[in-house]
Order: sequence, then structure tokens, then C-alpha cells
Amino acid sequence: MNRKMVLMKDLIQEITMGPFGSDIKVDSFIDDGVPVLNGSNINGVKLTEESFRYVSKEKAKFLKKANTKRGDIVITHRGTLGQISYIPENSKYDNYIIS
Repeated sequence: MNRKMVLMKDLIQEITMGPFGSDIKVDSFIDDGVPVLNGSNINGVKLTEESFRYVSKEKAKFLKKANTKRGDIVITHRGTLGQISYIPENSKYDNYIIS
């Protein structure tokens, strides 16, 4: 297999962060909607889609800087630092909210 090394800075178009605690509280969660990614959804470099909390489409729109989609790379910066996951083109959902 022929592999080519690529620098992250050459791939990054935008860097965003998840919402602050005051922007996404427990009462924001609903039974179905836009899934919220957290550290438990990242296992090694693989996205784990076994369990999610959800927010409404309206809440996701309000948290526009925390939206992520297929093809994006997610890196944790709190909790277990430095976990990295790629959201594959065949992911269960089109888009997610980063917690």
C-alpha cells in the first residue's frame, strides 16, 4: 500500500469548538433529533454510534459552530484529551453536534 503523509494544516478549513455548558444543558436533550457527540463516541480513531443524546434541529441551528458532518475530523480537548475521530461518509447521521 502506498501511503502519503499529509499535514493537518493543509486539510483544515475551519476549527470550531463545542458549546459551553450554559448553551447545552440537560433539559436541552430530547428522545430523537440531532445526535450529540461526546468522548464516549470516539474509540481510538473510530466513531462509535451505539448511543447518543439528541437535541432538536432548532437547538442544533442555534449551536451552529458546534455542528459537524460527514468528512469532518473531531478532536477532544476536554476529558480524555487528544482523541481523534473521522466522521465517515457512511456514518449513521448526516450531521452531529459536538458536546
